[in-house]
Amino acid sequence: MKERGPDTGSKTAPTDHELREPLAEAEVARVLGSGDVEAMPWRLVSPDGSVREKTLREDGISYVGLLEMAPGAELDRHFRPGVTHHLYVLSGTCELKGSLRVIESGSYVYGPGETLHGMKAVGPEGCRVFYLQASMH
Repeated sequence: MKERGPDTGSKTAPTDHELREPLAEAEVARVLGSGDVEAMPWRLVSPDGSVREKTLREDGISYVGLLEMAPGAELDRHFRPGVTHHLYVLSGTCELKGSLRVIESGSYVYGPGETLHGMKAVGPEGCRVFYLQASMH
């Protein structure tokens, strides 16, 4: 690391070059272009098709995807033992069931493990969410 100056003796954060180390073959980043993501199939979550999800990555520890909800669509309250949830609203407006808290485009939500959760699309365009579910174990 580079010294900030002889008068302070403190060190700066490592540079990008100092942080880069060669990745093992299995650790190379996987990139999905917009066409790849668009081509991936949607899975219906609700029988009427008003809620659907697209799995982007699943590895046994984490689960990453997109969730789309039509206007007025609901996800019943549920919980997944030992799993934390991270949500980022890409577009639209949703309501967190139970708290009645409205989350809009650009909002982030963290749900600790064992949290009962559900959502309702309350805006005129529904909502689209990027999510990550991660095992706490």
